[in-house]
Amino acid sequence: MISLGLLTSDINQIVTKYYYDLLKQNKNFSLEIISPEVIESIKNHNVIIIPPYKNEYDLIEKIRSMNKIICLLDPRNNAQASRLKQEDICIIDSVEQYDMVSKYTENLFIYHEFPYFENANIKKDRNSEVINIFYHGNKVHLNSSRETLLKAIYSLEKEYKLNFHLCYNIEKLGFFKTNLSSTIHHQWHKDIYLELANEMDIGVSPSLIPIKIPKIIKKFSSSTKDNSNIEDYIHRFKIPSNPGRIISMIMMGLPVIADMYPSACQVINHTEDGFLVSNKNGWYNALKKYIKSSDLRFDHAKKLQEKYNLRFSPKVQNDKLEKTLKMFLKKR
Repeated sequence: MISLGLLTSDINQIVTKYYYDLLKQNKNFSLEIISPEVIESIKNHNVIIIPPYKNEYDLIEKIRSMNKIICLLDPRNNAQASRLKQEDICIIDSVEQYDMVSKYTENLFIYHEFPYFENANIKKDRNSEVINIFYHGNKVHLNSSRETLLKAIYSLEKEYKLNFHLCYNIEKLGFFKTNLSSTIHHQWHKDIYLELANEMDIGVSPSLIPIKIPKIIKKFSSSTKDNSNIEDYIHRFKIPSNPGRIISMIMMGLPVIADMYPSACQVINHTEDGFLVSNKNGWYNALKKYIKSSDLRFDHAKKLQEKYNLRFSPKVQNDKLEKTLKMFLKKR
């Protein structure tokens, strides 16, 4: 039995809750959420998982002096990652974070974080009269997709009956304004995925950050010497980009279309079990393929859930983490 103490976070409590729900699926973990102020609770565990925390430098040094295995959880920037020492473990949830954190420690473990629920059944024959497209994420990703995904849906809703379901934290962020006639807004809550799963047909995950004046940037960054030209892709994505939203849609039983960022490319095999895109035409064509074919939607959704069971389920991730932690405990 491995005793894990998962510290509460004063920055992102949702992330802590997601990891707790996933980790507790392993019966070989003795898991407790503890307050960093209660020293006695920290002493009861041999592995301490520390999420982003305002005073985390002092906190980490205090725990380090107690000879505990430190797992820094989900650092979102260099300032947070720099707290690591080579003997520490860092749990991250994407290849994007892996690259950023690798200069601070070699002990990196990718554990994908997402809301845990039982996979929904994939329905082959949903209501074909209206196609329901599901988005979940931050309002910022919707703003970033105005020239790509939203323009594609604007064109498609003139040809097909669509409902574009936007799930985000309306209470905190306010309503997202759009000129689409098909938009339906949903306040995010922890049970929203299963609540909507049976109604949805397609999942979408826009994530790229728009680049201002891209034509000018491409022109000045292109050169014969570097074998680059103005038609090359320039993709910008955040360090804490991750596949969590895609995995949630897979668990809902949906086929998924995503922007072409690294984490998405690790989950989706383009045209085999989903689509990877980066411009309006890509979004338009991929959405149209799914709209026109319920068989394709079913086939891709089924393949993605099979992939989830093999690579991303809590059991698979927990088994790998358990082996890693046992290896570290043997060294102590």
